Amino acid sequence: MNTDQIIAAVSAGGGALAAGFAGWQASIARGQANEARAAEAAAEAAAEVARRQAIAAEDQAAAARDRVRAAEEQVELLRRQLDADDAERREARGPEFGVRYWGPSMAAPPELRVKRFEITQTAGPALSAITVSAAGANVLGIFTGRGIDPAHVQTGPISTGGTFLVDVAVNPEVTRRIPVLLSFECSAEDNTYGWRRSQTSHVEPPPRISSPARRSFR
Repeated sequence: MNTDQIIAAVSAGGGALAAGFAGWQASIARGQANEARAAEAAAEAAAEVARRQAIAAEDQAAAARDRVRAAEEQVELLRRQLDADDAERREARGPEFGVRYWGPSMAAPPELRVKRFEITQTAGPALSAITVSAAGANVLGIFTGRGIDPAHVQTGPISTGGTFLVDVAVNPEVTRRIPVLLSFECSAEDNTYGWRRSQTSHVEPPPRISSPARRSFR
């Protein structure tokens, strides 16, 4: 074998070795690529699982928020019901009043037509104050001694059995029976609650003065 043949054989062997090495490297690369694709697929699968878990967690959180909101609404509804029941009980236990017409008030000047009413608390808790107002078609207001006001505060406490007087001014030109609506704004003794009450009474017409009968003489 001559030199050229030896060189050719060595070159052929080296080429085969290089080709084999390149094939081996390619196989390794393909394996790495497959592993990378598998890792990518696994990562995507894990991401999908995480996404679904996040969605499930958000759904659970939303459901929990809905349950909390429903519970809060139920508590608020129960509180309102309790408040309403308490207010109803307070209203039922509130004061009651009786009104008695006395007749003309001697405290008023003669040019005014003022009638006196006696107010009695007939039931209910002790009160710290009452605001009395009078209304009606021919009612002018409450006579306080200084003049006529639409309302008059009865200061000083009162309880069941207690009485006070109210003078009501009416139209002096009306001689018929006059309806009077007396309203009471009441404050509890500790000023934590109040009530509104009303009673209707009447101012009686003034007595008729009959003319003396004439005598005939024969």
